[in-house]
This record gives sequence, C-alpha cells and structure tokens, in this order.
Amino acid sequence: MALNPPPIQEPTTDVNGRFPQTWIRWFDLVCNSIVRNNFANIREINSNTTLGIDDSTILCDASGGIFTVTLPDVLEFAGFKYNIKKIDTSANDVTIDGDGANIDLVSTRLLSGSGLPAITVHSDSTEWWIL
Repeated sequence: MALNPPPIQEPTTDVNGRFPQTWIRWFDLVCNSIVRNNFANIREINSNTTLGIDDSTILCDASGGIFTVTLPDVLEFAGFKYNIKKIDTSANDVTIDGDGANIDLVSTRLLSGSGLPAITVHSDSTEWWIL
C-alpha cells in the first residue's frame, strides 16, 4: 500500500474548512495500516470463509473436512497482508482462492498435509503475492 500523500501540494481546506476527499481517503489508509500492523486479529475458522478488513491471521482447522478461504478484492485491499495457517494434522486440504486475482501467478493455492503448512499473502493491487 503506497502511503504517499495524494498529488496535492498542500492539504488545504475548502471554503467551509473541510479537507478534500482525496486527503481523507489517504488519511484513512494510513490509520488502517497502523492499526492492522499493531493490533492484528487472530481468527480460527473451519468452514468456507471470505476474509475482510478485520482479518489478519487465520488459523484453519480442516479436521472436519475441506474448505476454502477466499481472499478479498485485490484492488480494494491493496497493501493488505494475510497470514493463513492450517492447524490440524488431517489429510483435508484448505484451498486459498484469489477470487479472480492470482496468487503468485495461479488462481488458487492449497494448504495440504499434516505438517501445519502456512502462507502469507500480500496484495499489490493487481495480484496476491506469497511472501
């Protein structure tokens, strides 16, 4: 996520003393980045789930069966990182779906096996990348 200020020389206010919307959106991104980096949420799931703004670390228990973790819109969630880990030793797979965007050049990834596999994905606004 680029946290550079919008292309405006100074954050001047309008005639009513309000900041332009571009600055408000930029400030929201900065605050969101600070909050997500310092107060990451950990959530355990065991069924199909779409990740959102409040998610950060996802612990997947597939002992009850296979399921899919769907990543959010890659453009809307530019700069977001998700840590996803399979926490059971069953043979059931957890599919990570890019929801139309690629994850390291392919549409889905699998967390499979009993070795507690994990991935961290990061959005660059066009693709999810595994770190």
